[in-house]
Amino acid sequence: MKNFVKVFKNIIILLVVVFPLIVGAAAGEGVDSGLNPLGSVSSLWELLSRAFNVLIEIGIPIAGLALVYSGFLFVSAMGDEKQLTSAKETLKWTVIGLGVLLGAEAIILVVQETIGGL
Repeated sequence: MKNFVKVFKNIIILLVVVFPLIVGAAAGEGVDSGLNPLGSVSSLWELLSRAFNVLIEIGIPIAGLALVYSGFLFVSAMGDEKQLTSAKETLKWTVIGLGVLLGAEAIILVVQETIGGL
């Protein structure tokens, strides 16, 4: 049974990862076609902006999950001071991380305008 699971897992990896690359290359699209989430960029600022947008798309859902986890910690604490302290710390650092994530875009724009104006 373990061998069957291992073979099945390898077949799934082959179908999901390798097969689209082969089909794309055979169609003349090139291997890199569609795989670069940043696309083609013409300047450093455009590269940084697109990379940051990818980080935002990944970070916002993670922050949402961390908020839900923090809420779960509050509910499961049931009055225990040690667990409540842990839940408060989790919530605090989640909000700080979300603030840094959202505030970083403003910092990038300010630096870009400052350097671009020189």
